[in-house]
Order: sequence, then C-alpha cells, then structure tokens
Amino acid sequence: MQVASRILFAFSALCLAPGAVVHAAAYPKAAVVIDGSNLPARFAAIFKGLWLGDCATVFGVALAFALIAIWPRLASKPLIVLLALLPVASAAAIYATVGNFLPGHLLLVAGGAALLGVTNSRVARRST
Repeated sequence: MQVASRILFAFSALCLAPGAVVHAAAYPKAAVVIDGSNLPARFAAIFKGLWLGDCATVFGVALAFALIAIWPRLASKPLIVLLALLPVASAAAIYATVGNFLPGHLLLVAGGAALLGVTNSRVARRST
C-alpha cells in the first residue's frame, strides 16, 4: 500500500474518532432533552439507543481505518469500500434530515478520504 493511502486512512480515523468521543460525551445532555420532550417513552428510548449506537459505530469505523493504516493487509479493497460508505451514508442522512451541519461534513470528508485511499492503494489480492 502506498504511503498516501495510509495517510488518507489515518486521516479518516482522525476525523471520526474525536467525533465519536464528542458525540458520546454529549449523550447526558441529549438524554435530558429527550426525557423532557413529549416523545412517547418507547421513541425516547429508541432515540437514546440510536445515539449511543451511532457513537459506537463511528468509533468502530475509526478504529478499523486506523488499523488498516497501520496494517494494510488486514482488509481487502471491497471491505474498505464498505467501511468508507458507512460515514458517507451517515452524512447523507444528516444532510437529508438536519441540513448543513458540521458533523455531516466531517463524516463526508472521512468517508471520501477513505474511498480516495482505496483507489490509491495497492492492497494485495488474497489467494483462494
């Protein structure tokens, strides 16, 4: 794998990991707002679960990109593309529901950098 690809995967990880941590740190305040809303209890619980699930997913993708940057042979190109599409899809969902919002931009940049890293990489083909 070329150095540029490794840098792009590391950049993606560095975009995603702090975002996941900040999002998780904001959960207590969000939970208070959710509990004070007029949402039915079940919807409020689902909202909280999705909030924490998003934090875990984004952090997991960040960890995967960091590991791929360090040990490129851990993942094939198709797997990296699938991982890169997760933040891109999340960004699209944010743009569709919230509009112009900084976390959407970060997710799009992180996913785009990873996709660019795949096109620039020379991941070895695995023999079957």
